[in-house]
Amino acid sequence: MAAAAERYGLPFGVGSQRVALEVSSRAHDFEVRDVAPTTLLFANLGAIQLTKGYGPDDALRAVEMIGADALFLHLNAMQEVVQDDGDVAWEGVLPKVEEVCSALSRSAPNIPVVAREVGFGLAADEAKRLMTRA
Repeated sequence: MAAAAERYGLPFGVGSQRVALEVSSRAHDFEVRDVAPTTLLFANLGAIQLTKGYGPDDALRAVEMIGADALFLHLNAMQEVVQDDGDVAWEGVLPKVEEVCSALSRSAPNIPVVAREVGFGLAADEAKRLMTRA
């Protein structure tokens, strides 16, 4: 898919890199720069993970792991709610997103952070809170 993105000039985002952050031998599963050297490439980490001990250093590791141009912090609350083992404790996510944005603006100022919802969209008030705090 990354090669197709390169061929057609499309941006490309990898799936959640949590597994590669937890098991370093899995990092190679996300290496796509060799087939997409000029593609706008997004690293990806679940925002909920920020309430479970992940932080700015992990976000930067995800970006560096694949030579990404930007970072997706994905929000997928509804998907988590319907999964048997889903993460449903979203309290405190927004301050953690803010922390990552602030830290990356200092350590990697050319790496934008994009909050994205997976499949269900964002309510207007949620989008406004993300825009004003991040």
